[in-house]
Amino acid sequence: MKDLFGDIEFTLRLEPFTEEGKQLKMKVLDEPNLFEKLSHVHNNKDTPKIDEKNEATDANDESSYQTKIKPWQDEDFFSLNSSSSVVRSKQDPQPIIMIASLCSKIPNLAGLCRTCEIFNVEKLVMSNVKEVKSDQYFKTMSVTAHHWINLEEVNQPDLIAYIHQLKENGYKIVGLEQTSTSVSIEHWKVDPNEKYALLLGAEKQGVPTPLLNLMDHIIEIPQFGMIRSLNVHVSGSILLYELTRQRLLHEQ
Repeated sequence: MKDLFGDIEFTLRLEPFTEEGKQLKMKVLDEPNLFEKLSHVHNNKDTPKIDEKNEATDANDESSYQTKIKPWQDEDFFSLNSSSSVVRSKQDPQPIIMIASLCSKIPNLAGLCRTCEIFNVEKLVMSNVKEVKSDQYFKTMSVTAHHWINLEEVNQPDLIAYIHQLKENGYKIVGLEQTSTSVSIEHWKVDPNEKYALLLGAEKQGVPTPLLNLMDHIIEIPQFGMIRSLNVHVSGSILLYELTRQRLLHEQ
């Protein structure tokens, strides 16, 4: 049983048509009440939990446990779309588009892909999608996130026209940059009824002026160290989290 759970943890997000996915499906079908069993914690006697007093507690205490693995119901997990080899989530995406067409480094694009999938954004926009998706380092760093999120190709020369199109479709365009008119992120007020497109700058160069002039909002992240520039993947993740956080607060 332990091997079965290990297989599920590793292959749950893989395409069901891979060899690993096929083998996993066979194991699941042979294991009765698998998804009910997954909802219960499986204790590890070698890793005692720690209470608020920083003291070891009984290893059988189930008051806190990891919940990374939350499988779908059988019919959801194994229902395949005839037009796609990827099982899609039924949850509606957030009305957020992340625009990373100015970014060129594979580690940043892979990290953004993984972050955008985690926060269930509408799509991630970048240049040279086919080339990026075929990069082995991108595949490894994104942890299969590129199978679960919509990727749209918009190359840098087409960004101005693309942003105008988004505006016509009702999106508020948010640039992430330090400028003379930027607002610090803690003062940014998100409208939960709006759709947002987040524009990230190029590594080192940031967002060029012609694009800055098209922004509805320009947000910057306060910094207190000597280095005046965050990694673009980190910056984009912080901005996306803050937008999601405020949207969640409005839903409560």
